[in-house]
Amino acid sequence: MKKRRMLACLALAVGWLLLTAPKALADTAMEDYIRLHIVAASNSAWDQGVKLAVRDAVRREAASILGECASPDEAWTLLQKDLETLESAARAVLDEWGATCGASASAGVYAFPDRVYGAVTVPAGEYRAIRIVLGSGEGKNWWCVLFPSLCLPADADDVTPVVFYSSLGRWLARLLGRSPI
Repeated sequence: MKKRRMLACLALAVGWLLLTAPKALADTAMEDYIRLHIVAASNSAWDQGVKLAVRDAVRREAASILGECASPDEAWTLLQKDLETLESAARAVLDEWGATCGASASAGVYAFPDRVYGAVTVPAGEYRAIRIVLGSGEGKNWWCVLFPSLCLPADADDVTPVVFYSSLGRWLARLLGRSPI
């Protein structure tokens, strides 16, 4: 009887950990990231090319703004202060391409899915982000992490597949000593 009670208590404790630990881990990490989200005007090949050119210009400008930032809060303050500069970089690319769709930049908290950047996993959740919307924003989007910089270099090959997975599944695999897939 005593053994059953102990097993029941252990099962309840493990259940509680399974329900609360992944969220606690994710909440802690979310505060440390600032993301970049760029949404194309449409899914046409041309609009997708414009989106990638805007991406490169905005990333270069953001890198210049962030310079030697030491904290996410400092980075967020600087990015909000220079939001117009980021929007101007996007508009300059639109002018170069002869695009008339327009660009708008906003700073806010937005939802993002799980994403793997090399060896770093950023869990799904709501993050502070700079969002650049081209035209009506009805096309495919592109995102990365501005701070700490997890964006691929501008000259990197963007054919690396995005890996989606379950944060809970990975956490459980680590807990059980198994290699997450």
